[in-house]
Amino acid sequence: MLLGLPLAWLGGYFLDLQLKSAIGKKKIRDDMIDAGRYKAVGWLAAQMGMRPDEITLATIRKMNKDYVIVKARMDLELARREEARKAAHVRQSPSSDDVHHDYTPGVVAAAGLGAATAYTSVDEDDDYYDRGQSYSPAVNPANGMPMVAGTYVDVNGNMFGTDTF
Repeated sequence: MLLGLPLAWLGGYFLDLQLKSAIGKKKIRDDMIDAGRYKAVGWLAAQMGMRPDEITLATIRKMNKDYVIVKARMDLELARREEARKAAHVRQSPSSDDVHHDYTPGVVAAAGLGAATAYTSVDEDDDYYDRGQSYSPAVNPANGMPMVAGTYVDVNGNMFGTDTF
């Protein structure tokens, strides 16, 4: 009886160590399989005001489809703005018929000082209104993970369009 109690305690201690080791290995394996997706889904659900169980692969695919459509519209709008800017610049550039050679001395002096710079307001509008807007994607289409705001890296560290994990 005297020897049985310490042996039972020692056996329980070693079983406890084996159990801790097995639990640690299982946690590492589960973390490798999950690769942060559970955390990413929780973050995405919080950002969108949804429950985590509402974030499904179908939801991510719909968001990706919507992003592609919105990105195409934005690209088309930017192309239209650029085309309008170029057209306005061509309309405003003087042809050889529009040149007048009867400058007054005040205008010549002002032009010499650089005070009379001529450009259209269209040249300034595009940069002003586009400043501060981010066109970075919301979802990585390769793996369905959300992108870090304002970057081209998803929450797992993959670049846009890649899935290395």
